[in-house]
Amino acid sequence: MGIVDGLVGRLNECMVTDSAACAKVRHKLSTCSACMDVCKNGAIRITSAGGKVLVDWDRCNACGQCAAVCPNRVFSMKLTDVGKLITNIKQQIAQDGECIISCRDDADTAHIRSLSFADRQLLVKTAVMGAGKITLRQGDCGKCSKDCLSIAKKEAEAANRIFELAQQPVRVVLDDPSEKRPTAADRLKNKGESISRREFFGFMRTKARRTIGETLYSLAENEKDRKRTVLSSDRDGLDSYISNLKYLGSDKLINRMRGEGLLMSVDINIDKCTRCGICARVCPMSVFTVSKDVVKGREIITAVTADADLCSGCGVCVTACMSDALKVHKS
Repeated sequence: MGIVDGLVGRLNECMVTDSAACAKVRHKLSTCSACMDVCKNGAIRITSAGGKVLVDWDRCNACGQCAAVCPNRVFSMKLTDVGKLITNIKQQIAQDGECIISCRDDADTAHIRSLSFADRQLLVKTAVMGAGKITLRQGDCGKCSKDCLSIAKKEAEAANRIFELAQQPVRVVLDDPSEKRPTAADRLKNKGESISRREFFGFMRTKARRTIGETLYSLAENEKDRKRTVLSSDRDGLDSYISNLKYLGSDKLINRMRGEGLLMSVDINIDKCTRCGICARVCPMSVFTVSKDVVKGREIITAVTADADLCSGCGVCVTACMSDALKVHKS
């Protein structure tokens, strides 16, 4: 029975969690609890330092708000969902030069579990792929929290400002939530109403996605995290974001974004730094690099440097630094 319960629990997983990136897991004195605070279902629990970020998948409704508030991207979409999303976005751009991203699985949109996942990083990536206009379409909000719309609005505004700073003719717009469009399933229930062939197959595709076959295909994605040690966080997401920003507007865009607080940064006070290296050990984003030398047969740290482009602003380095030599800030 235990094996069956475990399998059922795994089937309910709707996101991938990276415990190694969690500030609270990496340092016992971290006060970050943003994901637990925003989760209205009480589905998230973080164990002590060196532990795990645990999600009660029976309570989780995939609203994505935890992913939106976490600076270190502990929570992310499954790779299978990301792959389909990017493929659909590319197809729309190739056909229309723009795209629609929606948490409602219509045939003419790129489906995303929640608009909370449509953060500025995804919107910038979509612009880099060639979209001149990106529409965020709200779905059937009776099934999940409406707070995702406010998050999507905030991220859309940030992305639009980034495009302005980069002098790129790209715009992100939100569909009017008051415009309620009946789904294909709703229209099938009503006598005398018909749906197009494309809508019919889109409807059938949605139902097929709920079958066991596709669920088993993505079942093992969280297994990587279960076997991961606390110091092996993956920061490819932030690297990709910075690369996309530089593609849009070079280093000038990065500097302008820092000036407006759209990117976090970290400074080291060399006079206070004792070169203990603890910042490099606890940072989940690999911001800090230590230089070492051998003196009298003993390896010592001679310098600590920081790559501000990689800073997520989680502040765990400030918490860990015993000499008060670090400052994380927006400008």
